[in-house]
Amino acid sequence: MSKSFPRIAAMLFFTMMVAAPLASAHDDGQWRGNRHGGQSSMPQWQQREEQRRREQAQWERDQEWQRQQQEELRRRAETQQRRDEAWQRQQEAIIRRQADAQRRQAGYPHQHGHSHWQRGHRYDGPTNVVRDWNRYQLRQPARDQYWVRTDAGEYLLLDAANRLILDLMR
Repeated sequence: MSKSFPRIAAMLFFTMMVAAPLASAHDDGQWRGNRHGGQSSMPQWQQREEQRRREQAQWERDQEWQRQQQEELRRRAETQQRRDEAWQRQQEAIIRRQADAQRRQAGYPHQHGHSHWQRGHRYDGPTNVVRDWNRYQLRQPARDQYWVRTDAGEYLLLDAANRLILDLMR
């Protein structure tokens, strides 16, 4: 062999022992770009990964916001439903009190048999409010209306304000 072989082998050995650990000591798998003052840029795969992470975070924020909005709407709907039910109970109580007072004043004559109730007339009979109107195949009353059952077994749809008969089912 030649005399330069040991010299080349020694340089190769030195390079492997000294330079390799220095390079690997700073290599953590992250791209640092140009360290010598030039333009720093990530590889495209890393840029895409960063963009994907940003979009995922934005999507999660949007989902949380939508969940909060839906929860708020649900709470508002429940509150409104409770208010409507309380209002309905108050109206029914008012109607019952008015009917009781009218019966006491006039000494209501109970009618059994033929009914004299007609649309457009004012109802002055007993107030037996029908809450489960769909059970009797009656249409849903509007907010200011309610169904009552007469002593003769008829169902009358009344206006809450003036107790006018709007509809009647025999």
